[in-house]
Amino acid sequence: MAKLHEYFEYKSYFSLLRTSKKWRELYKGNVCLVSCILSIILFVVIIGLTYIINYSKLADILVTIDIALFPALIGLLGFLITGIALLASMITDRAIIVLDKRNMVETFVDLLFSFYFIGSVLGINIFLLIIDYFLLKIPPNTYGWFFIVLLGVTIYITFYSILYTIALLGTCINTFFASILLNFSKK
Repeated sequence: MAKLHEYFEYKSYFSLLRTSKKWRELYKGNVCLVSCILSIILFVVIIGLTYIINYSKLADILVTIDIALFPALIGLLGFLITGIALLASMITDRAIIVLDKRNMVETFVDLLFSFYFIGSVLGINIFLLIIDYFLLKIPPNTYGWFFIVLLGVTIYITFYSILYTIALLGTCINTFFASILLNFSKK
């Protein structure tokens, strides 16, 4: 377990990403599993709809969903910024000293980096929605399989972002109680 002073050498997002190995959560864990299941279901529904209604109506439906998701994901990003600010302000100097003495700073840094990580995933998701939007506006025979793969990735990342953020809520509640415990424990 690392001490607090050791984290001052990690000054960039990618150095923290490399050391925390958060990127593995994109393809491992409960959030990944549920996101995969929901993505497959929605993807099959969308593919099934292409046989029921014509492509232009389906494209209009997907464009409408893109337009609705775009501000919603920006709002979710704002929610994450608020969450990390509240979480960081909740941890007192005394709690940090106790965490450092017990070599448990890594747990707190990992929690804070979770917000940073999902924020970057949301940013990627927003850019993918923009690309999807423009691809839906051009004739479908110009992009073929590329759009189908991109749509699948966008659906997965959207579900992943929402579910990961929900999981962070539970973590924040646990951190609140851990902060109380740390503030009343002995140094």
